[in-house]
Amino acid sequence: MERATQSNDLDGALRHYDTALRTGPASHAILFPILARALDDDQIRAHLAVRLRRNPPWLALFVEHVLTNRQHMANLARTFVLAGTTPPEPGFELLSSAMLEVLVDQRQFEVAREFLAILPRSHARAASSMGFNEASTDARFRPFTWDPLTGSAVGAEFEEGGKALRAFAGSGERAVIMRRYVALPPATYEFAVREEPVEAGPDATRVWKVDCAMRGSDLALAKVDGSLAREPRTTRFTFIVRPGCTYQRISLEVAGGSDQLGLSLLARDLSIKASKRSQII
Repeated sequence: MERATQSNDLDGALRHYDTALRTGPASHAILFPILARALDDDQIRAHLAVRLRRNPPWLALFVEHVLTNRQHMANLARTFVLAGTTPPEPGFELLSSAMLEVLVDQRQFEVAREFLAILPRSHARAASSMGFNEASTDARFRPFTWDPLTGSAVGAEFEEGGKALRAFAGSGERAVIMRRYVALPPATYEFAVREEPVEAGPDATRVWKVDCAMRGSDLALAKVDGSLAREPRTTRFTFIVRPGCTYQRISLEVAGGSDQLGLSLLARDLSIKASKRSQII
């Protein structure tokens, strides 16, 4: 392998790696870290992409290694993008979702979107649909789709085929129970959501928030904080996305307050639309 690399025979080197990795876990512990570091090289990624298309038996374990160490994740995703696909096995969907989570957590948004584009099955509507529906709540493509937190005392879950969100918080509980990352172009946007309180103590609250998600920026673009009306109503607000804020994070936080009722809330008919009157300079 060393001779092949030194002579720039990358195909030969990767062929030897492939052979060695097929021998079992003993080789994985030695070669996975080397192969992960090698992903920093553009040429090696191009040659490795050819082998990834064949789905070698060690591939899933290698992805798990990179996920565990959280290093070289962007370059692994770039290699899959060059390969043009990921393995079709259901188990690999979980690995792909985990890769998206890490890429977004590391704010590698552009790589994450490129990786999302090559994942098997339908995904185009998942990333572009802003409302609550089957596509925009598809768990395979989180956090570019709505990502609810499910817990025993505070959390959220989708109902009615993804058309309604049920959020809840026990007395004294507070947490961000849903988030999503989007890529809205510069404009003024109108946010609207229908809120239907099922149970709500007098000091139970919810917070809708839109942030700029770019690295080095936690700028809040909009925040709606307050107690809920007793009757169903549509909450509306506007926010401005300016040039340079390529990706945004939308989140929902709930608090059960001090009353034993806590909070139980249905949210539906969510929409985010560019205002026809806006002009961003």
